[in-house]
Amino acid sequence: MRVVQVVVEPVDDDPPYNQGLQGQWVAEPAEFPGLGVGEGVNAEHRKLIALVDVTPGMNTKQLAAAIGKRHSAVERYLKTLCENRLIEFRGAPKDGGYYLL
Repeated sequence: MRVVQVVVEPVDDDPPYNQGLQGQWVAEPAEFPGLGVGEGVNAEHRKLIALVDVTPGMNTKQLAAAIGKRHSAVERYLKTLCENRLIEFRGAPKDGGYYLL
């Protein structure tokens, strides 16, 4: 693993959960063996893992806003991360969130 600094692109309606991420240092896995996906998708997986590490409990909508991707794309990334036991969803579907394992 290596350590990276989180950089969140500012937007006009910057959600409050993004404000706490800016400039924080988090551990980032060097690679994700067995994901079977391209390099670009691996970058999105890394962003999601970093966000879940820094702010556990974020839901899909919040994660999508934080990385600037569509909800459906983030759902696919999260499904892959859950299948590979890197993260898990805890709580009720309406108000639960994602956590690192």
